[in-house]
Amino acid sequence: GPDSKSCNPPTDENNDLSAAPTSAPTSSKVFDLDRVIFTEQAGATPGDEDYAFPLGSDMTWTKSPDNPFEIIEIQISDFPVDTKLIYFNETEGQNVTIDVTDPNFFLTLTGTDEDELREILDSLIMQAPTDFSGTFNLTVTIFDDSGSPNNSFTRPHLVTVTAIADTPEIIITSENLTATEDGQVLINATVGGSKDDDTSELTTIK
Repeated sequence: GPDSKSCNPPTDENNDLSAAPTSAPTSSKVFDLDRVIFTEQAGATPGDEDYAFPLGSDMTWTKSPDNPFEIIEIQISDFPVDTKLIYFNETEGQNVTIDVTDPNFFLTLTGTDEDELREILDSLIMQAPTDFSGTFNLTVTIFDDSGSPNNSFTRPHLVTVTAIADTPEIIITSENLTATEDGQVLINATVGGSKDDDTSELTTIK
């Protein structure tokens, strides 16, 4: 069933994408890095500031037709601190919410087979830290069920968060104002300034 946990990233030298795959024994097929690839050179996800958006559905892979093994685990790391993640836990029949507090956090999702893992991954959504806009790269590693030393494959996954202007805030502190026709009256007001540094907001008073 699905699970999430923190762990150390794989350190096996075989995760180096530039390394040549090991030779397969003639007696049986062995998974190697040429048999599972991401559909893109690097995946990418767009989203909006301060809103949740789909993440897992943008993480895809293809396999060569002669690959008999199934992808049963995926690890995702390098989330910014204060990122919020939500995915559906099929075993418990409910959503799991994770607030990322550790920059070394790994999200690990597993399935009994590739179809179940795909369903879990498709349910994964994220929300970037409050008021964040810009880009960052996640690290995505998939694992198959071959048991081979080369049973993992890693790619970067770009996340682009578009700046969204916050709703302006104005507080009127003057009470019981009176004025004569064509006269003027002083209004005391506090206008909330932007909390962001992304130039997405400009407040004007007319």
